[in-house]
Amino acid sequence: MKKIMFSVIMLGILPTLTFAQRTERVLKDVTTPIMVKVTEENVRCSEIGYGFSELKLNVPSLRWLAVLDHSNAENLGPCVTAGACANPDLDRPGRSPLDIIINGEDLVKTDVRIILTEVFEKHDEQCFRSLEEKVELEIRGVPFKHFATKSIGTLPVEECL
Repeated sequence: MKKIMFSVIMLGILPTLTFAQRTERVLKDVTTPIMVKVTEENVRCSEIGYGFSELKLNVPSLRWLAVLDHSNAENLGPCVTAGACANPDLDRPGRSPLDIIINGEDLVKTDVRIILTEVFEKHDEQCFRSLEEKVELEIRGVPFKHFATKSIGTLPVEECL
């Protein structure tokens, strides 16, 4: 019975939905060698900005290497994340700052890849334009990333890519 009700509801809703047409154009795809300070002050598990605890690493050089702001509400500057932190109380696996902190080896040389993409989305006779930026790097075998986006306005639908 539930499957029949779901089918009837979907048949009523689907014809009214319109989907955005998305077109992307890569503006920048650059890999740059950087030095990252990996210490207890720069690596932490934090829930701010994500809703659950994530392993975060401050990367100050993103201030001038990236176009968009990769900071979050902690006001500690630009950062990247390696995903969920372990929480033994909840029996949740994950990462720990100890995965990448090595006493006496504070500075780590790595490559940071930054991909800036211009996005056009056609929807209901409007063209929405935005920038999306992905940051990727690896510290001691642990991959980190961050994603930022910013709306940069609308265009006449005829000018939408």
